[in-house]
Amino acid sequence: MDSYLKLFYTITLSFITTLALGQSDSSRFKMVNELTREIKRNYLSFDMALRMCDTISSKLMAGKYDSTLNEDEFAFEITKDLRRISSDLHISVTPPFTRMFDESDFKEINLRHLNRRNKRNEKRFKKDAQREKIEYGEIKKLPGNIGYVEVKSFANMPAKKKANKKNIRLATIFKFLKKTHTLIIDLRDNQGGFFNQANKLCSYFSPASNNYFITTERHYRSDSNDIYKELSQTFKYFTDKKVTSQHNRYKNIYILTSHQTFSSAELTAYKIKSYQPNTTLIGEPTAGGGNGYTIGLVTDLFNAVIPNIKVFDETNANYSYEAKGIIPDIITTTDSAFYIAYQMALKDYPKPLHSKVKYLKKTIALSSPYEQHFQKSYSDYVGDYRKIKIVQEGPRLVMYYDNLKKIILVPEVTDFFTTDSPLSVKFARNNNGSIRQIEVTNHGEFTERFRKL
Repeated sequence: MDSYLKLFYTITLSFITTLALGQSDSSRFKMVNELTREIKRNYLSFDMALRMCDTISSKLMAGKYDSTLNEDEFAFEITKDLRRISSDLHISVTPPFTRMFDESDFKEINLRHLNRRNKRNEKRFKKDAQREKIEYGEIKKLPGNIGYVEVKSFANMPAKKKANKKNIRLATIFKFLKKTHTLIIDLRDNQGGFFNQANKLCSYFSPASNNYFITTERHYRSDSNDIYKELSQTFKYFTDKKVTSQHNRYKNIYILTSHQTFSSAELTAYKIKSYQPNTTLIGEPTAGGGNGYTIGLVTDLFNAVIPNIKVFDETNANYSYEAKGIIPDIITTTDSAFYIAYQMALKDYPKPLHSKVKYLKKTIALSSPYEQHFQKSYSDYVGDYRKIKIVQEGPRLVMYYDNLKKIILVPEVTDFFTTDSPLSVKFARNNNGSIRQIEVTNHGEFTERFRKL
Protein backbone atom coordinates (compact mmCIF):
# COMPACT_ATOMS: atom_id res chain seq x y z
CA MET A 1 0.00 0.00 0.00
CA ASP A 2 2.81 2.38 0.91
CA SER A 3 4.41 1.86 -2.51
CA TYR A 4 1.16 2.81 -4.28
CA LEU A 5 0.85 5.95 -2.17
CA LYS A 6 4.45 6.87 -2.95
CA LEU A 7 3.85 6.35 -6.68
CA PHE A 8 0.64 8.43 -6.57
CA TYR A 9 2.45 11.22 -4.68
CA THR A 10 5.33 11.25 -7.18
CA ILE A 11 3.04 11.38 -10.22
CA THR A 12 0.86 14.06 -8.66
CA LEU A 13 3.86 16.22 -7.68
CA SER A 14 5.34 15.93 -11.19
CA PHE A 15 2.00 16.91 -12.74
CA ILE A 16 1.55 19.91 -10.45
CA THR A 17 5.15 20.99 -11.06
CA THR A 18 4.64 20.73 -14.82
CA LEU A 19 1.52 22.88 -14.67
CA ALA A 20 3.24 25.47 -12.50
CA LEU A 21 6.30 25.74 -14.70
CA GLY A 22 4.50 26.29 -17.99
CA GLN A 23 5.39 24.90 -21.42
CA SER A 24 9.04 26.01 -21.84
CA ASP A 25 9.84 25.55 -18.16
CA SER A 26 8.33 22.08 -18.37
CA SER A 27 10.98 21.15 -20.93
CA ARG A 28 13.64 22.53 -18.63
CA PHE A 29 12.25 20.50 -15.76
CA LYS A 30 12.36 17.32 -17.85
CA MET A 31 15.92 18.09 -18.92
CA VAL A 32 17.19 18.73 -15.39
CA ASN A 33 15.33 15.73 -14.01
CA GLU A 34 16.97 13.42 -16.57
CA LEU A 35 20.35 15.08 -16.19
CA THR A 36 20.42 14.73 -12.41
CA ARG A 37 19.51 11.05 -12.68
CA GLU A 38 22.47 10.44 -14.99
CA ILE A 39 24.89 12.47 -12.87
CA LYS A 40 23.94 10.37 -9.84
CA ARG A 41 24.56 7.21 -11.85
CA ASN A 42 27.84 8.21 -13.41
CA TYR A 43 29.75 11.00 -11.66
CA LEU A 44 32.87 9.68 -9.91
CA SER A 45 31.87 10.98 -6.45
CA PHE A 46 28.34 10.18 -5.34
CA ASP A 47 28.36 12.77 -2.57
CA MET A 48 29.44 15.47 -5.01
CA ALA A 49 26.86 14.24 -7.51
CA LEU A 50 24.12 14.75 -4.91
CA ARG A 51 25.36 18.27 -4.14
CA MET A 52 25.38 19.23 -7.81
CA CYS A 53 21.95 17.75 -8.46
CA ASP A 54 20.36 19.34 -5.40
CA THR A 55 21.76 22.73 -6.43
CA ILE A 56 20.48 22.84 -10.00
CA SER A 57 17.14 21.22 -9.11
CA SER A 58 16.39 23.63 -6.27
CA LYS A 59 17.54 26.60 -8.35
CA LEU A 60 15.22 25.59 -11.19
CA MET A 61 12.28 25.05 -8.86
CA ALA A 62 12.90 28.47 -7.29
CA GLY A 63 12.76 30.11 -10.71
CA LYS A 64 16.32 31.40 -10.47
CA TYR A 65 17.25 30.54 -14.05
CA ASP A 66 16.39 33.41 -16.40
CA SER A 67 13.30 32.43 -18.38
CA THR A 68 14.54 34.36 -21.44
CA LEU A 69 17.64 32.18 -21.93
CA ASN A 70 17.78 30.23 -25.17
CA GLU A 71 18.68 26.53 -25.05
CA ASP A 72 22.42 27.13 -25.53
CA GLU A 73 22.51 29.77 -22.78
CA PHE A 74 20.43 27.67 -20.38
CA ALA A 75 22.65 24.61 -20.89
CA PHE A 76 25.74 26.71 -20.20
CA GLU A 77 24.20 28.19 -17.03
CA ILE A 78 23.61 24.61 -15.85
CA THR A 79 27.22 23.78 -16.75
CA LYS A 80 28.51 26.78 -14.77
CA ASP A 81 26.60 25.70 -11.67
CA LEU A 82 27.83 22.11 -11.94
CA ARG A 83 31.42 23.33 -12.29
CA ARG A 84 31.06 25.84 -9.47
CA ILE A 85 29.90 23.16 -7.04
CA SER A 86 32.31 20.40 -8.13
CA SER A 87 35.30 22.49 -9.36
CA ASP A 88 35.38 19.93 -12.18
CA LEU A 89 35.97 21.69 -15.52
CA HIS A 90 35.37 18.53 -17.55
CA ILE A 91 31.67 18.34 -16.75
CA SER A 92 29.52 20.02 -19.39
CA VAL A 93 25.99 20.15 -20.76
CA THR A 94 24.91 21.22 -24.24
CA PRO A 95 21.69 21.04 -26.26
CA PRO A 96 21.18 17.81 -28.23
CA PHE A 97 22.54 19.17 -31.49
CA THR A 98 24.93 16.32 -32.22
CA ARG A 99 25.41 12.66 -31.40
CA MET A 100 28.79 12.55 -29.69
CA PHE A 101 28.85 9.12 -28.08
CA ASP A 102 27.77 5.54 -28.34
CA GLU A 103 24.47 5.02 -26.56
CA SER A 104 25.54 1.51 -25.58
CA ASP A 105 27.56 3.17 -22.82
CA PHE A 106 24.38 4.18 -21.03
CA LYS A 107 22.65 0.86 -20.60
CA GLU A 108 22.04 -0.43 -17.09
CA ILE A 109 25.41 -1.50 -15.68
CA ASN A 110 26.25 -4.53 -13.59
CA LEU A 111 29.64 -5.98 -12.70
CA ARG A 112 29.63 -8.44 -15.59
CA HIS A 113 28.90 -5.69 -18.11
CA LEU A 114 31.52 -3.53 -16.44
CA ASN A 115 34.20 -6.19 -16.80
CA ARG A 116 33.37 -6.76 -20.47
CA ARG A 117 33.41 -3.04 -21.24
CA ASN A 118 36.68 -2.47 -19.41
CA LYS A 119 38.31 -5.31 -21.33
CA ARG A 120 37.22 -3.61 -24.55
CA ASN A 121 38.58 -0.30 -23.26
CA GLU A 122 41.93 -1.88 -22.39
CA LYS A 123 42.17 -3.51 -25.81
CA ARG A 124 41.34 -0.20 -27.47
CA PHE A 125 43.92 1.61 -25.32
CA LYS A 126 46.67 -0.79 -26.36
CA LYS A 127 45.69 -0.46 -30.02
CA ASP A 128 45.47 3.35 -29.86
CA ALA A 129 48.77 3.53 -28.00
CA GLN A 130 50.50 2.34 -31.16
CA ARG A 131 49.60 5.61 -32.86
CA GLU A 132 52.63 7.88 -32.83
CA LYS A 133 50.87 11.06 -33.86
CA ILE A 134 49.97 14.30 -32.18
CA GLU A 135 48.50 17.54 -33.44
CA TYR A 136 51.40 19.93 -33.68
CA GLY A 137 52.11 23.58 -34.24
CA GLU A 138 55.70 24.33 -35.17
CA ILE A 139 58.57 21.88 -34.85
CA LYS A 140 62.01 23.38 -35.28
CA LYS A 141 65.65 23.66 -34.24
CA LEU A 142 66.42 27.10 -32.88
CA PRO A 143 69.79 28.87 -32.89
CA GLY A 144 71.77 27.34 -30.04
CA ASN A 145 70.84 23.78 -31.04
CA ILE A 146 67.59 24.02 -29.08
CA GLY A 147 64.63 21.89 -30.09
CA TYR A 148 61.12 23.30 -30.02
CA VAL A 149 57.87 21.33 -30.27
CA GLU A 150 54.44 22.92 -30.06
CA VAL A 151 51.95 20.22 -29.06
CA LYS A 152 48.47 21.49 -29.89
CA SER A 153 46.27 18.55 -28.95
CA PHE A 154 46.09 14.88 -27.96
CA ALA A 155 42.78 14.43 -29.76
CA ASN A 156 42.07 11.16 -31.55
CA MET A 157 43.30 10.82 -35.12
CA PRO A 158 40.62 11.39 -37.77
CA ALA A 159 40.02 8.57 -40.21
CA LYS A 160 40.27 10.73 -43.32
CA LYS A 161 43.78 11.49 -44.60
CA LYS A 162 42.89 15.10 -45.43
CA ALA A 163 41.97 15.69 -41.79
CA ASN A 164 45.40 14.41 -40.68
CA LYS A 165 47.42 17.21 -42.23
CA LYS A 166 48.16 18.71 -38.82
CA ASN A 167 49.42 15.44 -37.37
CA ILE A 168 52.84 13.85 -37.38
CA ARG A 169 54.56 10.78 -35.97
CA LEU A 170 56.32 11.26 -32.66
CA ALA A 171 59.12 9.03 -33.89
CA THR A 172 59.70 11.51 -36.74
CA ILE A 173 59.78 14.45 -34.34
CA PHE A 174 62.36 12.97 -32.00
CA LYS A 175 64.52 11.73 -34.84
CA PHE A 176 64.65 15.32 -36.13
CA LEU A 177 65.49 16.65 -32.63
CA LYS A 178 67.84 13.85 -31.65
CA LYS A 179 71.05 15.90 -31.59
CA THR A 180 69.65 18.98 -29.86
CA HIS A 181 70.96 19.55 -26.34
CA THR A 182 67.79 21.21 -24.98
CA LEU A 183 64.06 20.81 -25.65
CA ILE A 184 61.25 23.34 -25.29
CA ILE A 185 57.83 21.69 -25.25
CA ASP A 186 55.00 24.15 -25.75
CA LEU A 187 51.68 23.11 -24.17
CA ARG A 188 50.22 26.59 -23.82
CA ASP A 189 47.35 26.04 -26.27
CA ASN A 190 46.80 22.35 -25.53
CA GLN A 191 43.41 21.46 -24.01
CA GLY A 192 44.24 17.78 -23.77
CA GLY A 193 42.52 14.85 -25.43
CA PHE A 194 43.09 11.11 -25.16
CA PHE A 195 45.59 10.27 -22.47
CA ASN A 196 46.94 7.29 -24.42
CA GLN A 197 48.58 9.80 -26.76
CA ALA A 198 49.91 11.76 -23.78
CA ASN A 199 51.30 8.47 -22.54
CA LYS A 200 53.01 7.90 -25.88
CA LEU A 201 54.70 11.32 -25.73
CA CYS A 202 55.78 10.83 -22.12
CA SER A 203 57.25 7.43 -23.05
CA TYR A 204 60.04 9.26 -24.88
CA PHE A 205 61.10 10.84 -21.57
CA SER A 206 60.68 7.87 -19.26
CA PRO A 207 63.92 6.51 -17.77
CA ALA A 208 62.82 3.02 -18.82
CA SER A 209 60.35 1.39 -21.18
CA ASN A 210 57.17 -0.12 -19.75
CA ASN A 211 57.54 2.23 -16.78
CA TYR A 212 54.68 3.14 -14.42
CA PHE A 213 52.64 6.01 -15.92
CA ILE A 214 49.42 6.61 -14.00
CA THR A 215 46.53 4.91 -12.21
CA THR A 216 42.85 5.36 -12.99
CA GLU A 217 39.84 4.48 -10.85
CA ARG A 218 36.61 4.17 -12.83
CA HIS A 219 33.29 4.60 -11.09
CA TYR A 220 29.83 3.43 -12.12
CA ARG A 221 26.57 2.93 -10.26
CA SER A 222 23.78 0.55 -11.05
CA ASP A 223 20.43 2.19 -10.43
CA SER A 224 17.50 0.07 -9.35
CA ASN A 225 14.45 1.78 -7.86
CA ASP A 226 16.58 4.77 -6.83
CA ILE A 227 18.99 2.50 -4.92
CA TYR A 228 22.53 3.07 -6.16
CA LYS A 229 25.12 0.31 -5.96
CA GLU A 230 28.69 1.54 -6.29
CA LEU A 231 30.95 -0.20 -8.81
CA SER A 232 34.58 0.76 -9.36
CA GLN A 233 37.69 -0.70 -10.91
CA THR A 234 41.32 0.39 -10.74
CA PHE A 235 43.83 0.17 -13.59
CA LYS A 236 47.55 0.89 -13.79
CA TYR A 237 49.02 2.19 -17.02
CA PHE A 238 52.62 1.96 -18.16
CA THR A 239 54.71 3.71 -20.77
CA ASP A 240 55.06 2.16 -24.20
CA LYS A 241 57.38 -0.82 -24.02
CA LYS A 242 58.29 -0.32 -27.68
CA VAL A 243 59.76 3.13 -27.03
CA THR A 244 63.33 2.46 -25.95
CA SER A 245 64.95 5.72 -27.04
CA GLN A 246 66.94 7.42 -24.28
CA HIS A 247 68.33 10.42 -26.15
CA ASN A 248 66.03 12.83 -24.25
CA ARG A 249 67.13 11.55 -20.87
CA TYR A 250 70.06 13.90 -20.27
CA LYS A 251 68.69 17.03 -21.96
CA ASN A 252 67.49 20.11 -20.20
CA ILE A 253 63.76 20.38 -20.81
CA TYR A 254 61.54 23.45 -20.59
CA ILE A 255 57.76 23.04 -20.67
CA LEU A 256 55.57 26.06 -21.40
CA THR A 257 52.12 26.22 -19.78
CA SER A 258 49.15 28.58 -19.59
CA HIS A 259 45.70 28.82 -18.02
CA GLN A 260 44.48 27.03 -21.18
CA THR A 261 46.73 23.99 -20.60
CA PHE A 262 44.21 21.34 -19.59
CA SER A 263 43.55 17.68 -18.88
CA SER A 264 46.01 15.33 -20.68
CA ALA A 265 48.30 18.27 -21.41
CA GLU A 266 48.60 18.88 -17.66
CA LEU A 267 49.30 15.19 -17.14
CA THR A 268 52.06 15.41 -19.75
CA ALA A 269 53.75 18.34 -18.01
CA TYR A 270 53.49 16.60 -14.64
CA LYS A 271 54.81 13.22 -15.81
CA ILE A 272 57.72 14.52 -17.90
CA LYS A 273 58.89 16.53 -14.90
CA SER A 274 58.56 13.49 -12.65
CA TYR A 275 60.54 11.37 -15.13
CA GLN A 276 63.17 14.03 -15.83
CA PRO A 277 64.39 16.07 -12.80
CA ASN A 278 66.12 18.48 -15.19
CA THR A 279 62.72 19.75 -16.38
CA THR A 280 61.58 23.32 -15.73
CA LEU A 281 57.96 24.42 -16.08
CA ILE A 282 57.50 28.04 -17.20
CA GLY A 283 54.29 30.02 -17.64
CA GLU A 284 50.93 30.23 -15.94
CA PRO A 285 49.31 27.74 -13.52
CA THR A 286 47.26 25.24 -15.51
CA ALA A 287 43.49 24.79 -15.44
CA GLY A 288 43.24 21.76 -13.12
CA GLY A 289 41.38 19.14 -15.17
CA GLY A 290 42.63 15.99 -13.46
CA ASN A 291 39.53 13.80 -13.78
CA GLY A 292 38.69 11.84 -16.89
CA TYR A 293 35.65 10.31 -18.53
CA THR A 294 34.51 7.46 -20.70
CA ILE A 295 30.86 8.36 -20.32
CA GLY A 296 29.24 10.79 -22.70
CA LEU A 297 25.51 11.08 -22.50
CA VAL A 298 23.12 11.63 -25.41
CA THR A 299 19.39 12.15 -24.91
CA ASP A 300 16.61 13.90 -26.77
CA LEU A 301 16.93 16.78 -24.27
CA PHE A 302 20.68 17.36 -23.95
CA ASN A 303 24.22 16.06 -24.41
CA ALA A 304 26.55 15.85 -21.44
CA VAL A 305 30.09 14.92 -20.48
CA ILE A 306 30.08 13.36 -17.01
CA PRO A 307 33.52 12.54 -15.53
CA ASN A 308 33.65 9.07 -14.03
CA ILE A 309 37.41 8.49 -13.76
CA LYS A 310 39.74 9.56 -10.98
CA VAL A 311 43.35 9.84 -12.15
CA PHE A 312 46.18 9.69 -9.61
CA ASP A 313 49.87 8.90 -9.18
CA GLU A 314 50.52 5.99 -6.83
CA THR A 315 54.22 6.84 -6.69
CA ASN A 316 53.44 10.31 -5.27
CA ALA A 317 50.97 9.67 -2.43
CA ASN A 318 48.07 9.26 -4.90
CA TYR A 319 48.58 12.81 -6.13
CA SER A 320 45.92 14.33 -8.41
CA TYR A 321 46.01 17.77 -10.01
CA GLU A 322 42.20 17.93 -10.20
CA ALA A 323 40.95 21.44 -9.27
CA LYS A 324 44.54 22.41 -8.37
CA GLY A 325 46.37 22.48 -11.67
CA ILE A 326 50.12 22.33 -12.18
CA ILE A 327 52.11 25.21 -10.70
CA PRO A 328 55.11 26.17 -12.87
CA ASP A 329 58.60 26.51 -11.44
CA ILE A 330 58.74 29.98 -12.98
CA ILE A 331 55.41 31.82 -13.05
CA THR A 332 55.11 34.39 -15.81
CA THR A 333 52.70 35.52 -18.50
CA THR A 334 51.91 33.30 -21.46
CA ASP A 335 53.58 35.72 -23.86
CA SER A 336 56.81 35.81 -21.83
CA ALA A 337 57.15 32.06 -21.25
CA PHE A 338 58.94 31.22 -24.50
CA TYR A 339 61.42 34.11 -24.24
CA ILE A 340 62.39 33.10 -20.68
CA ALA A 341 62.78 29.44 -21.64
CA TYR A 342 64.88 30.27 -24.69
CA GLN A 343 67.20 32.59 -22.76
CA MET A 344 67.70 29.95 -20.07
CA ALA A 345 68.40 27.32 -22.74
CA LEU A 346 71.03 29.52 -24.40
CA LYS A 347 72.99 29.69 -21.15
CA ASP A 348 73.40 25.92 -21.34
CA TYR A 349 75.03 26.14 -24.78
CA PRO A 350 78.51 27.72 -24.80
CA LYS A 351 79.19 27.25 -28.53
CA PRO A 352 78.59 30.00 -31.12
CA LEU A 353 75.04 30.17 -32.38
CA HIS A 354 74.11 29.20 -35.91
CA SER A 355 71.93 31.87 -37.45
CA LYS A 356 69.17 29.89 -39.13
CA VAL A 357 66.09 28.17 -37.79
CA LYS A 358 65.64 24.67 -39.19
CA TYR A 359 62.04 23.50 -39.50
CA LEU A 360 60.59 20.05 -39.56
CA LYS A 361 57.16 21.66 -39.86
CA LYS A 362 56.39 25.34 -40.13
CA THR A 363 52.96 26.77 -39.54
CA ILE A 364 51.58 29.67 -41.51
CA ALA A 365 49.42 32.03 -39.51
CA LEU A 366 45.89 32.28 -40.81
CA SER A 367 45.36 35.75 -42.21
CA SER A 368 43.08 37.78 -44.42
CA PRO A 369 43.88 40.58 -46.88
CA TYR A 370 40.93 42.45 -45.38
CA GLU A 371 42.12 42.29 -41.76
CA GLN A 372 43.51 45.81 -41.58
CA HIS A 373 40.28 47.17 -43.03
CA PHE A 374 38.14 45.43 -40.39
CA GLN A 375 40.39 46.12 -37.37
CA LYS A 376 38.77 49.51 -36.78
CA SER A 377 35.51 47.73 -35.88
CA TYR A 378 37.03 45.03 -33.63
CA SER A 379 35.98 46.92 -30.50
CA ASP A 380 32.34 46.29 -31.52
CA TYR A 381 32.78 42.56 -30.99
CA VAL A 382 34.78 42.59 -27.75
CA GLY A 383 32.77 41.37 -24.78
CA ASP A 384 31.31 38.52 -22.75
CA TYR A 385 28.90 36.11 -24.46
CA ARG A 386 28.51 33.68 -21.53
CA LYS A 387 30.32 30.60 -22.89
CA ILE A 388 32.47 32.75 -25.16
CA LYS A 389 34.68 35.76 -24.55
CA ILE A 390 35.94 37.96 -27.38
CA VAL A 391 39.07 40.02 -26.76
CA GLN A 392 41.49 41.98 -28.90
CA GLU A 393 45.12 40.94 -28.45
CA GLY A 394 47.35 43.29 -30.38
CA PRO A 395 46.10 43.44 -33.97
CA ARG A 396 44.14 40.16 -33.71
CA LEU A 397 40.62 39.38 -32.57
CA VAL A 398 40.60 36.31 -30.32
CA MET A 399 37.79 34.05 -29.12
CA TYR A 400 38.08 32.10 -25.85
CA TYR A 401 35.63 29.23 -26.20
CA ASP A 402 34.38 27.80 -22.91
CA ASN A 403 37.18 29.76 -21.17
CA LEU A 404 39.83 27.32 -22.39
CA LYS A 405 40.21 27.07 -26.13
CA LYS A 406 41.90 30.10 -27.68
CA ILE A 407 40.92 30.70 -31.31
CA ILE A 408 42.07 33.54 -33.58
CA LEU A 409 39.28 35.05 -35.67
CA VAL A 410 40.03 36.03 -39.26
CA PRO A 411 37.59 38.45 -40.94
CA GLU A 412 36.06 37.48 -44.27
CA VAL A 413 33.17 39.91 -44.59
CA THR A 414 31.47 42.26 -42.16
CA ASP A 415 30.52 40.39 -38.97
CA PHE A 416 31.73 37.01 -40.30
CA PHE A 417 35.00 35.29 -39.31
CA THR A 418 36.76 32.04 -40.13
CA THR A 419 39.26 30.23 -37.90
CA ASP A 420 41.98 27.58 -38.14
CA SER A 421 39.60 25.19 -36.37
CA PRO A 422 36.31 23.66 -37.58
CA LEU A 423 34.49 26.70 -36.17
CA SER A 424 33.18 29.72 -38.04
CA VAL A 425 31.79 32.79 -36.28
CA LYS A 426 29.05 35.22 -37.19
CA PHE A 427 27.90 38.25 -35.19
CA ALA A 428 24.33 39.55 -35.28
CA ARG A 429 23.40 43.17 -34.68
CA ASN A 430 20.25 44.83 -33.34
CA ASN A 431 18.32 47.61 -35.02
CA ASN A 432 20.69 50.19 -33.55
CA GLY A 433 23.69 48.52 -35.19
CA SER A 434 25.14 47.20 -31.92
CA ILE A 435 26.33 43.60 -31.60
CA ARG A 436 23.69 41.57 -29.78
CA GLN A 437 24.65 37.93 -30.40
CA ILE A 438 27.42 35.58 -31.48
CA GLU A 439 26.72 32.48 -33.58
CA VAL A 440 29.37 29.75 -33.62
CA THR A 441 28.97 27.04 -36.24
CA ASN A 442 30.85 23.76 -35.77
CA HIS A 443 31.79 21.73 -38.88
CA GLY A 444 28.88 23.42 -40.63
CA GLU A 445 26.60 20.99 -38.78
CA PHE A 446 25.24 22.82 -35.74
CA THR A 447 25.26 26.36 -34.41
CA GLU A 448 25.44 27.71 -30.87
CA ARG A 449 23.99 31.15 -30.13
CA PHE A 450 24.86 33.37 -27.18
CA ARG A 451 23.71 36.91 -26.56
CA LYS A 452 26.15 39.58 -25.51
CA LEU A 453 25.99 40.44 -21.81
